[in-house]
Amino acid sequence: MMDIDAIIAETAETLRGFDWMDGIPVIVEERGDPDSDTEQAIAQQRICVVVGEGGFKPTVQAPDEGAANSVIGAATVVVSVFEKPVVNRIGGETATLKALSRRIGSSLAWCQADGMASPLLLRNITPISLFRVDGDSDAIITRDVEFTTTAEL
Repeated sequence: MMDIDAIIAETAETLRGFDWMDGIPVIVEERGDPDSDTEQAIAQQRICVVVGEGGFKPTVQAPDEGAANSVIGAATVVVSVFEKPVVNRIGGETATLKALSRRIGSSLAWCQADGMASPLLLRNITPISLFRVDGDSDAIITRDVEFTTTAEL
């Protein structure tokens, strides 16, 4: 069974493998400086995706002699999409936050990598919200696509 970090990494790799994600940066929240990586990706590509952990609810806990205790439960994987719409939509050829978040939701639902105990189940797509405003009119918007799966802590 995979732990939550392995599931997040596998989810990011799966996203990178889709043809329709070509040119869109996929950042793993657990590594490096995700805020800096996100800022750089938005500046360069105007849209990016960040994969991270949204929480964990234990369902089974068992002591393991001589090793770490085993804790298994429901893990939430969050795929956040960020877009600078004023700049991103000028050419009209790139994905928009709304379309990309829907495509991620439908494409990752029921995905199950080797070693995963259960597939990713689509739980929620949040409303679009304002992430930040740069200057007078340069807004960055965001939307989360949330999945639930079984993982080891």
